[in-house]
Amino acid sequence: MSNPATVDDLVDRGYVIPDGSPVAQTRIDAAWRALQRELRKNGTSVEAVIATGWATIEDLADIVADAAMRVLSNPDGVTQEQQSIDDYSESRTLANSTMDMYFTSAEIAGLLPPIPTAGSMRYT
Repeated sequence: MSNPATVDDLVDRGYVIPDGSPVAQTRIDAAWRALQRELRKNGTSVEAVIATGWATIEDLADIVADAAMRVLSNPDGVTQEQQSIDDYSESRTLANSTMDMYFTSAEIAGLLPPIPTAGSMRYT
């Protein structure tokens, strides 16, 4: 299966693409590969997720675009910033300075079938 996310998905989310810059497409492609790796770690694949109906192609495109946006909108990985005006002061904390691609636990959970709990199981 090919990458369902496009640069247009980023534009629709408000990302302004610099003229002629291939960075957006590069990040989308990286997010797609990262999502495939993440699903394999969880014992499934993109094709299986679609086949079981737990997610649609549009859901996959949303997740890939959102992951790419996290890196593109904060390329320096700043997680904390503080500035002062009088007696100038500035502070920054870089937790993601390698521009790691990541997915939230909610995004991954939305792609995986729910795990049955003891209360939801029927015994015959």
